[in-house]
Amino acid sequence: MNKISFSVLCVFIVMSTKAIADISIPPFKAIAWEEKTYKTTLPKPFGKVVVNLHANKNRGLEMMTVEIQGLIIKVDAAHLVGVDDPGEPEITMVTSDHYSQSESKQFKVSFEYGVPQRQLLDTEDECGDRCYEWVRKSMVITIDQNYFVIVNKY
Repeated sequence: MNKISFSVLCVFIVMSTKAIADISIPPFKAIAWEEKTYKTTLPKPFGKVVVNLHANKNRGLEMMTVEIQGLIIKVDAAHLVGVDDPGEPEITMVTSDHYSQSESKQFKVSFEYGVPQRQLLDTEDECGDRCYEWVRKSMVITIDQNYFVIVNKY
């Protein structure tokens, strides 16, 4: 009786697995996002900061604004040409002295964008002959306490 029940159980499992495998997954298409908003609060003199990224249907960044305590700073569209599929922005404070308790004079909004490219490293530590890493381009927007904006691409 045990051998028969075990055989029936095996046949049942095989047939169930085949039935599940026959279920097709419907086709899908990723939908590009239109807008992403990131909010944080920085120490004095900046306070509440809101970063808005607006993309077109091809995931290209077409508008970027940084709002600081209600003042909206629009990043020049010329800097956004070729910036597609941006990653999540990172906001960092810039201080003149790591140990200083003084107020920061500027902050940076940085993010990676584009398709990762394989890059050869100069080191031969653990890889043997050649080491590679995947890197993306990056954009850094620096804003000082007078709301002067500097944009750099790397």
